[in-house]
Amino acid sequence: MEQTTIVKKILYLTAILLSLAMIWYFIWSWITIVNIAIDYPTALTTSDKAAVLEVRPHFYLPYLGILIQFSLGFGYVVDWLTRAIIGFKNSLKKRS
Repeated sequence: MEQTTIVKKILYLTAILLSLAMIWYFIWSWITIVNIAIDYPTALTTSDKAAVLEVRPHFYLPYLGILIQFSLGFGYVVDWLTRAIIGFKNSLKKRS
């Protein structure tokens, strides 16, 4: 019985960390795309425009983040985080 409780706690903590990482990834994706949208039109020459895109590491990652966000749903990740936190808190309570 004790082992299943420990496994549940580990799974809940993993779900919490994964959902927080996904939320951070979604926010980072939007910030990166907005920065590109602001910097790209202000670049005057072709080499400046290429430099705007080159300084962004792994240029496809923000768009992948937006795609995942729209396909998975941001609300789903927040719901997942909420359920994991509630489950973790309940697993800490001692059963009488």
